[in-house]
Amino acid sequence: MDDKLKKKIKLLLTNAAIKASDNKVSNYTLTEDAGRYPLDDSTIKGLIDDNPEDWQLNNQHSGLLIKLSQQLSARELKEFEQLLLSYIENNGSDGIVDAVTLYFVHTGNTGILLDHICKTLVGYNNNGACVKSILCIIQALRHRPDIFGSDITERLLDYADDYMQSRSKLGQDADEYSSLYTDVTKALRRLYITTNEMLTRDFARQIDTAFNPELNADEARVVEQIESIGFPLDLSESLRHISDLVEQANTPMKYRDCMSAIRAFTERFYEQVAKSIDPATKIDGKDAEKAAKFFKEKRLLSTDMADLLMSHRHFLSNDGTHRIKSRREDARIAKNMTIEISLYVITRLRELQES
Repeated sequence: MDDKLKKKIKLLLTNAAIKASDNKVSNYTLTEDAGRYPLDDSTIKGLIDDNPEDWQLNNQHSGLLIKLSQQLSARELKEFEQLLLSYIENNGSDGIVDAVTLYFVHTGNTGILLDHICKTLVGYNNNGACVKSILCIIQALRHRPDIFGSDITERLLDYADDYMQSRSKLGQDADEYSSLYTDVTKALRRLYITTNEMLTRDFARQIDTAFNPELNADEARVVEQIESIGFPLDLSESLRHISDLVEQANTPMKYRDCMSAIRAFTERFYEQVAKSIDPATKIDGKDAEKAAKFFKEKRLLSTDMADLLMSHRHFLSNDGTHRIKSRREDARIAKNMTIEISLYVITRLRELQES
């Protein structure tokens, strides 16, 4: 990455710092006064803006950093991200730290950021920017939990818990010199509370939606098989999206949307299966009868399984797509049946190809 680009990045981040300091009633108030405010929804809403779902992830500086990253080569991107991390290590400005933090959060690289914080935050005398970054992560967790996977949320919880329980070197030092680590302790305690709350809610939702470890394992196998067999990646992305839709739906219209998304997945999936058997086929996934007949003729499915495939398709259409509203139970059954039927079909396809 050439020096001219580095100077432009510095200019952009400097502007982020200026904007933050100029904005007297800004999104950064919570970062500055975190120790005096409980991290509850009402407090945060009052401090940041009227639409917390839009909070800071529309920040122009982090958005520009993301757009720039998409224009870099793999080698340049690595150097670019190292440069951004250096600002968290060496700069205490709220605007700069927030812009950099949000870049990593919004690009799905919170793990890289956490690794850097763990490496950098090793004592009371170098904690300023890291603490600000942690507080920015907490705000994002509160208002955009959808961009954090459970794995990274668990990592954040473990990091905070190790500190609170004095299992980490940093936690042990803080236990001995508590007065020097006040800001760090406040930030990591808030991180622990926030991540614990998120994971507890997620687990409660899993229980409420009949969490099934075996079904989850089957879903992971379907995704693995789809990707290993060379099907378009949007199929596995679609299946993950369906899981999110079913978990988050809370109205009859949203459950109907779930079933519509499931039907769209099956259409694309059956078309790809048919093309794998015969690249010249004109099978349309929307025609369940024709697809089932084709699969029977190619000895992919038995008559009974072909009939089940058609019935499943009719169920998705009649109780989902063709209605304005659907029931929660319908959406759950539709998703579960889709996973198991898809696993059966793709396993049979593998066997057919290898025979």
